[in-house]
Amino acid sequence: MVMELVTRLPYDHPYRWDGTAVGGQKLWRPDELGASLALWLDAEDTASITLNGSTVSQWNDKSGNNNHASQATATLQPSLSGKDIIFDGVDDGFNLTSQVLGEMYIYTVARGSGYLFADSFDRIVYTSTNLIYWSNGAGDIFTGNTVTGYNNTQTQITEEFYNNVDTATTALNGQNSLTGIFQPDFSISRIGRKWNAATGISSWNGAINEIIIATDNADRQKLEGYLAWKWELEANLPSGHPYESAPPTI
Repeated sequence: MVMELVTRLPYDHPYRWDGTAVGGQKLWRPDELGASLALWLDAEDTASITLNGSTVSQWNDKSGNNNHASQATATLQPSLSGKDIIFDGVDDGFNLTSQVLGEMYIYTVARGSGYLFADSFDRIVYTSTNLIYWSNGAGDIFTGNTVTGYNNTQTQITEEFYNNVDTATTALNGQNSLTGIFQPDFSISRIGRKWNAATGISSWNGAINEIIIATDNADRQKLEGYLAWKWELEANLPSGHPYESAPPTI
């Protein structure tokens, strides 16, 4: 019973451990990334969420960079349901305090479809037809990095890696990585809300649970393992993944 109770603590609780024995190894967390951690939004951490009644006015960045996601207009604020931040697919969305620019490696736990990230262009888009792709906001869709297998009704780990030159790699649940051409100077300043209303694709319609952005990809598999076990998605990890049987520890 003691073991069961301890493992039920929130994933990032300082006294949660891997469940092997009291005093066992602590679970690895994104703050182990150090200076590489650019943005960390975590809906399990209720202390990081500011509510305006039933809607979310601010989602605090846990990276230490104070790049909080906020929305001052009540009608544009997503709602909170359990550990899900719910976007209405019309105009809900956050603005980041500061633009994230340059080389970045984005990990998102979410379900849904529509524009997930944007800046002065519409950037990362998911559709309900099992496609993941990028848009430049002018109606041009870059499908060279399409990944099949995405299901907009199921919570999954999506990954987008941008090398700040002209290519981007997209992956799903730690597998199916494909690379395509993308325009340079990639940046993010919006979450869940598109920029260009003329594109005909909605803002995010669904839930977001966690977003992590790193500036290098040295700990990719640890991040995949952390997210998978935290959100009970470990069965989605590919065979042979180092964390398919247990989460990463320190």
